[in-house]
Amino acid sequence: MSYVIDPTTPYGEFSKDKLAIDFLQFPTQTLEYMAGDCYDLLILYSALLESVGVETAFITIPGHIFMAFSLNIQPADDRKRFLRPDELIFKMIRPGYRLRSLKSTAAF
Repeated sequence: MSYVIDPTTPYGEFSKDKLAIDFLQFPTQTLEYMAGDCYDLLILYSALLESVGVETAFITIPGHIFMAFSLNIQPADDRKRFLRPDELIFKMIRPGYRLRSLKSTAAF
């Protein structure tokens, strides 16, 4: 599986045009092609996690997109399980549920 820039709709440029319509692959297409752009790979990864009951979300920033996923643990447990819990994103998306994701770093 590899990342490939979509030559017709590169996300970094394409995301700036609010009227543009992008082509998104279904997860099965990404598996068949063994490649995809940011959206395609995130859709595949999200579908895989959702298929085993892990809730996911997309986080968009200018020029890029990230995926967040639920770790389904209490905030107090974060210090026990992660060396750097300060790099987690905590979002309450509904009562009793927190969405967590690793924060973006240059190495990521």
